[in-house]
Amino acid sequence: MDHHAYRHVLAESLAESELPFPPAEFARRRQRVRETMQAVGLEALLLTDPADIFYLTGYHTFEVSVHACLVVSADRLVLQVPSIEIGPAVVTARVE
Repeated sequence: MDHHAYRHVLAESLAESELPFPPAEFARRRQRVRETMQAVGLEALLLTDPADIFYLTGYHTFEVSVHACLVVSADRLVLQVPSIEIGPAVVTARVE
């Protein structure tokens, strides 16, 4: 099974099952970030700090050497993680 199929299987049964806050809280946080982005004229925001990514998505991992990034735009939230982190990303994060 490749990582795309794995992500879909996990999403069907476990997506967002370990969110630390209700989905509405993450929506509120993202809305505030997007409003600020618009106010200062940013079309996109790239985040690489784990705390910032967690704040907006809930994504967390015990692996300290894993690169992850989050791209925030007016209408999308894209989380990029290595294939080995797909499982944790699917169950702990709220992203498109």
